[in-house]
Amino acid sequence: MLNRKKLLLLITLACSTVPQALAHHGLDFLLVQDAYVPTPGDLTLYGGFDWARKSSDDFFSTEPGVVIGLLPGLSFGIGTEISDDGNGWNAYSLSPYFQAQILPQAWSQRVRIALRVGYDFSLTPYESTAIVPVTITRKVTKPGRTTVVKTTSTAGGGATPPDPCTGPDCGKYTPKHAGHTATTTHTTVVTGKPIVTNETITVFKEVRTLDRIEGISSRLIVETDLTRSDRLVLNLTHFSPSHGPAQLGYAAGLRHAFNHDFAMSVEALGSFDDDNWHEAVLAAHFGLTHHLLVKFGASVGLTKDTPDFSLHTGFVLRF
Repeated sequence: MLNRKKLLLLITLACSTVPQALAHHGLDFLLVQDAYVPTPGDLTLYGGFDWARKSSDDFFSTEPGVVIGLLPGLSFGIGTEISDDGNGWNAYSLSPYFQAQILPQAWSQRVRIALRVGYDFSLTPYESTAIVPVTITRKVTKPGRTTVVKTTSTAGGGATPPDPCTGPDCGKYTPKHAGHTATTTHTTVVTGKPIVTNETITVFKEVRTLDRIEGISSRLIVETDLTRSDRLVLNLTHFSPSHGPAQLGYAAGLRHAFNHDFAMSVEALGSFDDDNWHEAVLAAHFGLTHHLLVKFGASVGLTKDTPDFSLHTGFVLRF
C-alpha cells in the first residue's frame, strides 16, 4: 500500500509530466489495450507521445494517464487528451474510466477478458474545415428591353406653283421657280428599366466548424497467452457520442518477448465506420527496470484517410 505522501507525489507527476494517448496506448502493448488491472492500492502511470504526418501536415498528441487498483479485478483510471492538430496545443478531453476483469482469477491463467467503460468530457471543441456545397440565392440584374423607333420628317423650300401648261408640250419642262422638299428619317433607341430577378445557385465554400465531442466509451478486451513468450490481444471499441451516430472500431496485437527485458509487437487498429481509418504498427518494448517499461514504434496508414506515417513512444511506470 502507498502512504499518503507518496500517493500525492505520484498523482502530481501524473498530472504534470506524463504524456499518453489514452485512446490508443496500452500498457504491455503500444496501441492495443491489454487486460491488466493493478492490485488494490497499486498505482500505474502510463504515457506516450505521438507524431503523425498526413500529406504535408504534422500532428502531435500526448495524453497523460494514471490508473489505480480499487478492488481485486477492478481499477479506476483517468487521462486527458492534449494535442496540436495545426491550431496550437489544446487540452481536448478529460476521460475517467473503470476497467474490470470479467473472468474469475482461477479461470484467467491463459485467457483474460476485461471491460473498460468511461466517459469522455469535452474541454475544448475540435476545429475543422471542409469544402462543402452551399446553396445561395443572389440577385441578377439584366438590362431592360431595347426598342428602336424610326420617325420621318419632311422639309420644303416653298410651295410648288401650279402648272400652267395645257398644250401638247406639257410635262417637257419644269417651272423655274418650282419648290424643293427633303425627307429625313430619325432612329431612336429606347431602353426600358433594368430587370432584377432572384437566382438560386450552388457554390463550394470552405466551412469552419467547432465540435465538442464527448460521450460514453467502452472497450471489450480479450487477451490470451499463446506460449510462454507470445501474447495475443483483441479489442472491440465502441463510442457513443452525446450527438451523432455511434462509432465502432477494433485493435489487435501480437507480442513476442525475447527475454524479460525486451519484446516486440505487431499491432493494427482501425474503424468499422465511414471514416475508413486503418493503421499497422511495429513496436519495440524495453524493460529498463522491474517497474519501468519504455516503448517505441512506427506505423503506416493502410488507407488514404489514415496518416501516411506516424511515430509513437510510450512508457509504463508501476508501483
